[in-house]
Amino acid sequence: MAAPNEDREMILGFVADGYELLDELEPNLIELQKSCTHGGSTDIEKLNAVFRLFHSLKGAAGFFNLHNVTSVTHEAETLLNLLRESKIVLTPERTSLLCRACDFMRTLLGAIEETGSDEGFEDTAKKFVHELSCAAAETPPEAPPEAAVEITITADMVQSFIQEADELLESVEQSLLTIEKTPDPTELLQTAFRSIHSFKGNCGFMGFRDLEQLSHSIENVLDCLRKGSLAVREQTISLLMRSLDALKNAVAELSQSGSGTIQGCDLMVELLDSVVPKQEPLPPSSEKIGEILISRGSVAPEAVNKALSLQDKPLGEMLVEMGATTKEAVETALSEQEKQAGKKIVRRDIRVDLEKLDLLMDLVGEMVIAQMMVIHNPDLKGHELENFEKAAHHMQRISAELQDVALSIRMVPLSATFRKMIRLVHDLALKFSKKVKLELKGEETEVDKTVIEHISDPLVHIIRNAIDHGIETPEARNAAGKDETGTIVLEALHDGGEVVIRITDDGAGLRRDKILRKGIERGLVMGNGEGMSDEEVFKLIFEPGFSTAEVVTDVSGRGVGMDVVRRNLEKIKGRVDISSTPGAGTTFMLRIPLTLAIIEGMLVRTGTSKFIIPLLSIVESFRPAVQHITVLPDGTEMVKVRQNLLQIARLHKLYNILPDTEQLHEGILVIVENQHEQLCLFVDEVIGQMQTVIKALPNYIGDVQGLSGCSIMGDGEVCLILDVGSLIRKAKHKTAQSLQTIAAA
Repeated sequence: MAAPNEDREMILGFVADGYELLDELEPNLIELQKSCTHGGSTDIEKLNAVFRLFHSLKGAAGFFNLHNVTSVTHEAETLLNLLRESKIVLTPERTSLLCRACDFMRTLLGAIEETGSDEGFEDTAKKFVHELSCAAAETPPEAPPEAAVEITITADMVQSFIQEADELLESVEQSLLTIEKTPDPTELLQTAFRSIHSFKGNCGFMGFRDLEQLSHSIENVLDCLRKGSLAVREQTISLLMRSLDALKNAVAELSQSGSGTIQGCDLMVELLDSVVPKQEPLPPSSEKIGEILISRGSVAPEAVNKALSLQDKPLGEMLVEMGATTKEAVETALSEQEKQAGKKIVRRDIRVDLEKLDLLMDLVGEMVIAQMMVIHNPDLKGHELENFEKAAHHMQRISAELQDVALSIRMVPLSATFRKMIRLVHDLALKFSKKVKLELKGEETEVDKTVIEHISDPLVHIIRNAIDHGIETPEARNAAGKDETGTIVLEALHDGGEVVIRITDDGAGLRRDKILRKGIERGLVMGNGEGMSDEEVFKLIFEPGFSTAEVVTDVSGRGVGMDVVRRNLEKIKGRVDISSTPGAGTTFMLRIPLTLAIIEGMLVRTGTSKFIIPLLSIVESFRPAVQHITVLPDGTEMVKVRQNLLQIARLHKLYNILPDTEQLHEGILVIVENQHEQLCLFVDEVIGQMQTVIKALPNYIGDVQGLSGCSIMGDGEVCLILDVGSLIRKAKHKTAQSLQTIAAA
């Protein structure tokens, strides 16, 4: 049967996976063949692996109705199962037959890649089915009762199962959460069905009977939904979600218990089975060629159904023989079908341990440093080395490209992180009896894997607060003239060297008066806060323990969440902005770097020491005039910059360095900013902009406030990278009272 055009990409994915399964199958079969040829004992682990691989190939082929692949792999699986149970013995003839079956699978995969179908190989498939069936039916020699083989499940196998199970169950969950909002959920149901089918097969192989039983019942319900014999209703989806939660909880406990048991499994299975219609399943849907002919008016639906019931050759040919349509109409439909299908390249993906990528990035960084040390070697000064300069320029270009490639390998899309929020919104909306929809935009935006690990928690806390405190109840929204369903928009986009993530809700907005009053009560605001802007007031919610909630719930109200948002973002040199309009909603804008491995920085010097300031933190640099400098009673130095007073921090005093000058008007002030708070850093010289590889601080330096890492220069010198956020916080705590005094003067 030809695959539907809309499933073309999925078919090509199946082909790629099939080749990988065969690549893994054949070496194991060859090893088994060697062992039985030389009279050795059967390697049970390899036999189990071969069984599992044939089973996986059969399950995937069954999803696409590839009958020839399914029939051959099913018989191979039967033969292997008898071998595993020691009901028959492994012989060179049997392993040779399985190897030939693999060769036939490769032939079928090639045909599927070209046409989307495994048709035309029925005779060969029947021959293999017959040979495999005969090989499985041979009378085994007598064996002692204890010869039965027990599958040994290792810890590595359990971990591998858990990892794949998490991905498969996540796929089912995301499909279910989107189904009710999709006009045509066919594709989503197909995806969910395929994932749970694969999960069920894995459970069966591992011997986790509760998991297998429950997933089988879920599979039955999904099968009815995708075939149309069961309507998509909220109650059915809710039941599937609860069953899915039970599977996920059982998988999560596997690493400790290893049992895979589910409490109340029988009841859940009974509930799922009760929603499955007891009538006969619907007849299979017509082939795509039939749909095209019907849509063109070239043939009646009744004729297509009749041809399908008698089909023993291509559908178009049968319709012509029946006189239901003309040969020309079929050829036109086939031409349209081929045009729609198109050719797509099969993607070949591999999984790589993140530690290996980190090592690759480190080595690329070391190479860049070594290159700079060669090019800027002082021994080369004064020499005319034309060929060397050409080679150095060529090496510089190649290393820059290699650096870009190494960075791109670490980049992953935000889609997985964003999709996790769908379930969060779904559950919280039910919990608070609110109607909320989540819109995702820019999911394909990519950031460094390490960055993603730090933004998941901030997104969770912001969305929780939006649903708990921002989005109103349906009654309140109706009274305010709003749609009773609230909307949260989660959007990502590139902005220069940063990624911007916006979380916008159309709820009640932040209450400035309430936040300000709480800030005054806690001593976070001097005086009555009259001169504070909205943004300054809103930023108070990021203070540890800050909360305006009158009732503490299990979701929010303890003043912990927003502090987590700020701290997580600071760890990755990110920042957050807030804007809010009463009655219209709130927007949180997270700005995060693309990568933590390499930054653009400004190289500055104080005395004989050099520092790197992240370029994104720099506002401007200037040489101050004497009349603009003010010293507060406590000794704090300030400078007037366009009607604003900014505090000055001397780097030589912070890190005990002998400077070229201590006169502020003879040096340079660099204004840096974090979370809209500014500070002036006093340095002797601004050397210039550079791209630098970030390295961790050596152990002998330890954890020093104001430093986030270091970098090695071309001459081998170590430069410290400043942590602007830490420096500003230190200055803020020191001079808050003095600033209030100056402002009042």
